[in-house]
Amino acid sequence: MKTTNEEKEICDLTRKIIHAYYVENNLDVFFDYMAPDIIWVGVSKSAHAEGRDAVKKAFMEGRPSMFACKLFEEFCRAVPVGKDYWLCIINNDVEPQNTSLYTMRECQHSTFLYRRLPQPEIIDAENNIEKKWEIFHLNNSIAWSKLAEKELFAMQAARKNRRLFRGSRKTDSRERLIVTLLRQGLSNREIAEHMSVAEITVKKALSKLYRKYGVTNRTGLIMYFNNGNGNGK
Repeated sequence: MKTTNEEKEICDLTRKIIHAYYVENNLDVFFDYMAPDIIWVGVSKSAHAEGRDAVKKAFMEGRPSMFACKLFEEFCRAVPVGKDYWLCIINNDVEPQNTSLYTMRECQHSTFLYRRLPQPEIIDAENNIEKKWEIFHLNNSIAWSKLAEKELFAMQAARKNRRLFRGSRKTDSRERLIVTLLRQGLSNREIAEHMSVAEITVKKALSKLYRKYGVTNRTGLIMYFNNGNGNGK
């Protein structure tokens, strides 16, 4: 299928936004192209906002938990959905640049809906960059690696997690308490005093939590739960 100039233009713009977001942790490119009436839907239950100010606020609040990533295996496809409207889908495998802090390789999916501006706008006069399109809808998600081939829901992983949960249920309340205290900024010694246990017990419990949730340190564990994961919230 022959690629049109507009299709290439939309895909190039989408790649630019995704690269800035994941590789450079730069939100400004996305903000530059947001329409006033943009609607955003993300991964978590609360990841939804409407209007430029609300969407920008949601992304700014999540900015402290961002970390630079590498992108692999890109797929990008743009199709017209009206005279002045385009839909663009982009998928990439995402992996942290610093694997000593985080260990993951997942696939991000993003769907953009673009609308042509009545008149192009200059957003960078120095580099002569024109804005011809604005994003009025964005849906982004991460494909769970535990999703087996041809599964719509991660049933195999869910069954495995249920078995693990049965075996570790007695320690869940203690894990939740440790994570709660950790998020309050307490040191290992202070957590041990609060729980009336030895400090080495807290250290061992933290090591177990790191392995369980695929992180390497307390910062990674806090960020994991701050992002709405796990059951320690």
